[in-house]
Amino acid sequence: IYNEEYLLGPGDNLLINFIGTPIFSGLYPISPESIIFLPELNRFKVDSISVEDLEKKLNLKYKKFLYNPDIRVSIQSYRIVNTYIRGAVRKPGLYSFNNGFINADANSTSAFANSYSNNSFNLISNKAQNMKGQTFKVTRIYDVIKAAEGFNSNADLTEVTVIRNNSQQQGGGKIYAKINLLALLLEGEQSQNIRIYDGDNILIKEGISLNEQIVNLNRINISPENITVYISGNVLSAGKKDLKQGSSLLQALASAGGKK
Repeated sequence: IYNEEYLLGPGDNLLINFIGTPIFSGLYPISPESIIFLPELNRFKVDSISVEDLEKKLNLKYKKFLYNPDIRVSIQSYRIVNTYIRGAVRKPGLYSFNNGFINADANSTSAFANSYSNNSFNLISNKAQNMKGQTFKVTRIYDVIKAAEGFNSNADLTEVTVIRNNSQQQGGGKIYAKINLLALLLEGEQSQNIRIYDGDNILIKEGISLNEQIVNLNRINISPENITVYISGNVLSAGKKDLKQGSSLLQALASAGGKK
């Protein structure tokens, strides 16, 4: 099962537009407790829910206070993506990545972080308009593996597992995706370079070490500092050798102790 639906959580900042009731419109940050503070509703839980589902819930809730409510939700700024990668990688562990507009005004969110009244929506909308033309950065599985300095030579790249949170509207819990990184790295199959979300867990299992796979992996730039070669024949120390990228044949022979 694979789901690319973005789920809201602590650290996201929401731009909520109450059509016809602009005094309620504004920027609503999601607190560390997954709470936003809304007019009339006060504390409202927002956790592992999509923007679309939140819109539906708000329009339903506000029927008690507004005639024919029309509420639109968008994400003004995204929280940091924290993801854990483990298994056959050089440096397993927790990694953090920034998402959102690159080179955007860092004060565009904080300046209005607590504004949700006094027609503040127009001011925030103007800030959002100023972000047009900026590059929007998302984190993908390739970024995480590169941050972990690549994988070990016996990594099974044909079936990488990504575990992520499931939407509360779809029952909660965890969902799993199987990714063929070999197809991405050797054939450029971009459908396998999936977007990584906050809370994702990536597992690269160890498999049978194949010389052909290792040779192919050494041709790509995900582990640019080192390459792995196998030396056999009339040398003092035959076998697997780790060399710097761009090493010469003479340097490879020297690592094996030279000829007998």
